[in-house]
Amino acid sequence: MTSLHRDSVERGGGGLRVVDWYLSLNFGEKIIVGVAAAVGVFFVPYFATLAFLSSAPSDRNSPQAGASAPSITSPEASSATPLPEVS
Repeated sequence: MTSLHRDSVERGGGGLRVVDWYLSLNFGEKIIVGVAAAVGVFFVPYFATLAFLSSAPSDRNSPQAGASAPSITSPEASSATPLPEVS
C-alpha cells in the first residue's frame, strides 16, 4: 500500500476504493462496467432532458396551436396560367 493510498484510506477518502475495485475485476467484468458507464453517459442526460421538457408549460391550448398559414385569396394567385403549346 502506498503512502498516498494509506493517507486516503485513513482520512476516509473513497476515490481509490473505486479504482481498486475496478482493477480487481477480470477482463469480462471490465467490459460490462465500461458498457454500462457508456450507456449511462448517454441515457442520464436524455432522461433528464425528457423530464425537464415534459415539466415545461405546454402551449396546447393557445390559439396558435395547430393553426395553419393564412390562405391567399387574391384571384391572381388562385388562377393558373396555361402553358403555351410547343409543336
